[in-house]
Amino acid sequence: MRERWARRLAWITCSLVLVFTAAFAATYNAGTATIAAEPMLPVPPAAAPGDAERVARGREVYASLDCATCHSIAGEGSPRSPLDGVGSRMERPEIRAWTLGEDSVAEDLSPRALRSKRGYRELDGDDVDALVSYLASLTD
Repeated sequence: MRERWARRLAWITCSLVLVFTAAFAATYNAGTATIAAEPMLPVPPAAAPGDAERVARGREVYASLDCATCHSIAGEGSPRSPLDGVGSRMERPEIRAWTLGEDSVAEDLSPRALRSKRGYRELDGDDVDALVSYLASLTD
C-alpha cells in the first residue's frame, strides 16, 4: 500500500514540475516574437542626406550579424535588450565601446555577451562605423 502511494506521489510531483516549467516558459517567452529572416528595421527620418547611405549600410550590418537575436528595434527582435532611443542616451564613442565590448564596458557585460561582442572586432572598420551610425541615429 505504501509503495502505491509513493508511486502516486512521485508521479504527481513529476507532473507538477512539468506543468510549472511549461507555465514559466510560456510566461517568460510571451513577449518574444519570432524573428524574421530579414526584419524590417526603421531608417530614422532624422538622418542627414549625406549620412543616409551610411545609416542604411549600418542597418544591413545589423541584420547580417543577427543582432536581433539579443536586441530589438521598434519591437523587432528580442525584447531583452531594446536599442530604441540609444542614439539619445549615448554618444558615438560609447555606442562603439558597447558594440565591440571594449574594456571600458566589459564589467557591465555578461561573459557570453562579451565574447560575442569581441568577435565584432574582426569586422571591417567601415562596417563598424556604419553600424555605429545606424545605432546613433536611433533617437526617441
